[in-house]
Amino acid sequence: LVGSLGLTIWYSCSLVYVLHQTQWQSLHRPPDDLRFEQLRTVILQLDDLLTLSTRMAAASGEPQWRDQHQHTAQRLETAIRQTAKLASDDRVLRYAHQVDAASDILLDIENKALALALQHHQKDARAMLFSPAYDAQKHVYADAVNRLMNEFSRRFRDRLHNEEQRAD
Repeated sequence: LVGSLGLTIWYSCSLVYVLHQTQWQSLHRPPDDLRFEQLRTVILQLDDLLTLSTRMAAASGEPQWRDQHQHTAQRLETAIRQTAKLASDDRVLRYAHQVDAASDILLDIENKALALALQHHQKDARAMLFSPAYDAQKHVYADAVNRLMNEFSRRFRDRLHNEEQRAD
């Protein structure tokens, strides 16, 4: 009984400590880091939606998918630009520009495929969107996004570590 009570107290104290640390981290996280996390989620979701709408347009030739693509592309470009504005050093800014450049190349390919699809050349549009060149560019884009995300995460961890050292 005493052992169980001691173990329960130890677990309770551990839980309180973990909750306190988590709360401290979220309260002391700079607004830019929080905004970046929001933008990261938006960029990843919009990228998936952009690919889906482009491929649906290529498969169906229906203008509604082109409209969805254009709307999503605008939102994605805005999110990428906002991420670049959060850049506080040259490395992050360089990664943000790499994401923007890779996105522009993808959008160019997608716009060409959309034009083909709307001219009832769905087979050619699908071939373009499922080509090794398109897939390679998608990988370039994903790598650029990952580098940007990792750099922001590294900056946050470094800042948090420095704050913890100052607190000690």
